[in-house]
Amino acid sequence: MSSEEQYDIIISNPPWQNFNDLPSEYKDTIKHLFFDYDLITNAKDMLLGGSRIDIAALVLQKVVAKNMKEDGEGIFFTPLSLLLNDGAHTTFRNYKVHTTPYYIDEVFDFNNAHIFEGIATRYGLLHLQRDTAQQFPINYHRWEDTTWKSYKAKPLLHTNNPLSIYAPDEEVGLDNLPIIHLPKTSTPRQGVNTCGANHVFFFDSYKELDKEYCEVGNEKVGTHLLPTQYVYPLATSKNFQPATKDVAKKWVLLPYNPTDASPLTPEVLQTINSLNDYLLQFKSLLENRKGTLINVPIQKGIWWALLGVGKYNFFPYKIMWEAYGKNEFKPQLFAGKWQANQSLQAYIPLQTDKEAQTTLALLQNQQIEKYLLSLKMEGTMNWAQPGKIKKLIRFQEPNNHSLF
Repeated sequence: MSSEEQYDIIISNPPWQNFNDLPSEYKDTIKHLFFDYDLITNAKDMLLGGSRIDIAALVLQKVVAKNMKEDGEGIFFTPLSLLLNDGAHTTFRNYKVHTTPYYIDEVFDFNNAHIFEGIATRYGLLHLQRDTAQQFPINYHRWEDTTWKSYKAKPLLHTNNPLSIYAPDEEVGLDNLPIIHLPKTSTPRQGVNTCGANHVFFFDSYKELDKEYCEVGNEKVGTHLLPTQYVYPLATSKNFQPATKDVAKKWVLLPYNPTDASPLTPEVLQTINSLNDYLLQFKSLLENRKGTLINVPIQKGIWWALLGVGKYNFFPYKIMWEAYGKNEFKPQLFAGKWQANQSLQAYIPLQTDKEAQTTLALLQNQQIEKYLLSLKMEGTMNWAQPGKIKKLIRFQEPNNHSLF
């Protein structure tokens, strides 16, 4: 990436691979370039969402800054995550490098055309003009069945949000999205994440023996006696069907103090014989789970910790929806101890029935489903993840919690 030769027109097919998946030595070599070309603001970004930035974004930024003449043009094959996904590529959608703007005026989304066989990533071709500020809408063409269908595309609510794709006559409707006002404690969340140990913490059977103990189990671990206070109903797809909404089919073990959402300390755990004995069977497996975030509590000796657990898990109300692989947005209100499962469901935690009912009514506005469909993520793991719903929320200051 050291060449600085300049051209009027550049056609490129840069590598498609996110930073996190690059070889370690190469990552160390190029990490600073993501900062140099305005894709991250500090080194910590690469430990969090920034680690998912695709190297194609870096190549494009560098080419615009160093290899394209003033008012030059570029045609790039790229993963469409640069334009359509939340998170890592938000900074890319500032559409500039330092003080040099560029204008993406046309996108060709190959969709199911299979131009590159064996590639699962969504990809397309984009055309840009250097030294022109980004304007919306963008002309967006999508291969559907056996022909190109033309749409318009623009971000909603903020200029660096993912593009929403719509037929020209749909634009007015998409602009009428409801805005939901909530306290910061009601930030949308993903569900509980076991970091690869579902069989240790998730159960398919539950039998309450008395007020203190229950018998739980699954095929991998068999049945075990555990304290009832640490076992919670876990939502499944069946809980989003009216007839089985409140019928638990799975359960999750949360070895946490519900008062402050802290994991049980070693001292407390050792006093709960049944729970301690159960977890000790899986100590080696739990200690060797991979991931930067889960390794923080493990290194402190809390090897039974989970991700996605905080005070919000123990709020009395949750508005939950299926966030993975769907094409309909059907939020449901759950009261009590119900928990969500990692990326399968997402939820908004709430403290009162009134604010829960008010928020549910706003989320059921048909414009929200229309907005999600405009992002063209139906049927994928990114269908309705928390970040998409968070864009519709305006958070209140703690002393301004009078809306409900």
